[in-house]
Amino acid sequence: MGKPKSEAAAARALTMNPSLNIEAKQDLVATTTEHLFDSDFWNGLDLVCNALDNMKARLYVDAQCIFYEKPLLESGTMGTGANVDIVVPHLTRSYADGGAADEGGGVPMCTLRNFPHLIDHCIEWARAKFEDLFADPAQKAAKVIASDDL
Repeated sequence: MGKPKSEAAAARALTMNPSLNIEAKQDLVATTTEHLFDSDFWNGLDLVCNALDNMKARLYVDAQCIFYEKPLLESGTMGTGANVDIVVPHLTRSYADGGAADEGGGVPMCTLRNFPHLIDHCIEWARAKFEDLFADPAQKAAKVIASDDL
């Protein structure tokens, strides 16, 4: 809480293996920032770990990892669950080809929070709002009523 995901993940990874060399980036990754993420950047990597909040960036990084032949640890949320895809160029399906996240179905929580633009997204957004506004409070109230504390 209160830290960028890349910083928090880097700190946690370093507690598990202090000899790692990690650079936690927070820059936009896209064709418009290829001056930051140029061929020297990609060629200097051994592995890419994502903590991205949108599909466009995920697909861009996936394509770059395939092009530069870098393994990718892609992770995120799909609905209320989490997913991890390991992409190894020429050995596994790429993220764009439909990795483990695609098999699980669901809508990424970042999409629901920021821009639910497809009908499926809007339905999931409405379902989540209903749970937050009506179902969860009703369940909590039922527990209080059923408890011996009244």
